[in-house]
Amino acid sequence: MGLYKDFRSYRGLLHILLWNFYSWLFLAFTTMFIFAIDYAALLQIQKLIHPALMQHVTLALGHTTISAAFAYTAPFILRVIPTQSQVAPAHPAPASPERKPATEMNVIYAAIRESLENQVNGKICEWAYKYSWSVIKSTGRMLLTDLHRSGVISQDEFENARTLESSYKLCLDPSDDRDVKYELLRLMMSRSSYYDLSTRLERTAKAERAGAPL
Repeated sequence: MGLYKDFRSYRGLLHILLWNFYSWLFLAFTTMFIFAIDYAALLQIQKLIHPALMQHVTLALGHTTISAAFAYTAPFILRVIPTQSQVAPAHPAPASPERKPATEMNVIYAAIRESLENQVNGKICEWAYKYSWSVIKSTGRMLLTDLHRSGVISQDEFENARTLESSYKLCLDPSDDRDVKYELLRLMMSRSSYYDLSTRLERTAKAERAGAPL
């Protein structure tokens, strides 16, 4: 059951790796490297080591042969190799911010994030045109009330959030009014998910169309 859940969680990544050229290139390179060690280098090692001693080495390694010895000793070798200079510089250079390497997966994740942000921003713009101030304000108040009663935010956070949302007011200029609505909706989005906020806005708009006081 756990394996099935892991597969469902990472099936997108597995699909990308399956159709990635570099994944297959890595597998091919690893296979050739193991073959070169086990069958080419092994013949040279057998000439240097006594046959009786070589039999003991083969029994100890089993079917994994010489490549296993490299895998077993790699952690110890890496621990011994110095990774930085032992002599401290007279004037240490200022630490530069670390930059992550631009791998293919980072590019893919950045593209997915940018696409999702564009879709969300487009939806918020539609909400700013579609919903009135009374609908947006009422939805914001109910959202804060639910968060406060469920213990997600404290009383002070609740009061501060209500004061902040109350500062957004109707503007006479349509362009400015739309921008203020957009900012308020972005603020509400930071406290809720896209689906939850969309559902709340539509529910409040239906109540307004039905003549219910907001």
